[in-house]
Amino acid sequence: MARMLLTLVLALLPSGLLAGPTDPFVAIDPYPVALDAPLIDADGTRTTLGALIGSEPAIVHVWASWCAPCRRELPELAAFMAAPAAADIAQATVIVSLDTAGSDRVFGFLRDDLGLADMPAWHAHRGTRRLSASLRLRGMPATYVLDANGNAVAFHAGPLDWRSSDTAEAMRARLQAR
Repeated sequence: MARMLLTLVLALLPSGLLAGPTDPFVAIDPYPVALDAPLIDADGTRTTLGALIGSEPAIVHVWASWCAPCRRELPELAAFMAAPAAADIAQATVIVSLDTAGSDRVFGFLRDDLGLADMPAWHAHRGTRRLSASLRLRGMPATYVLDANGNAVAFHAGPLDWRSSDTAEAMRARLQAR
């Protein structure tokens, strides 16, 4: 009987039925991010990435309007950010467009093309190249975990499953671990 139970457990492990939450992030050797990168929001408020995150761990999600996977992911991200269950994560998350187009185009795209006028987003209007280089960006969308010193310590390349409880649990754990 014990042997049969062990065989069943071992058979179920690869299927993920007995696995714990899946962390979509990859840990990396820490490196500094351009916290002085200038950002602007839809109302014209100007700030920097560093001013937004302060000295707390943060999630930084980057996207562009020309990026097809970004276009598909942004409505899910907006719903996640608005969900009361994710309020703690939303508070620690900065969403940044790395479009080289003007801010009017970026926020017009969110408002008119995607119906996401209320999504809390920023545009790296004059710091796109520097911020991209400091993130070591290889493609979009991408999501980074920054420690309290502004160093990238983990990332996820490509769209995240913002509907997954595993994504939320992984973000909470990474924000608390730093």
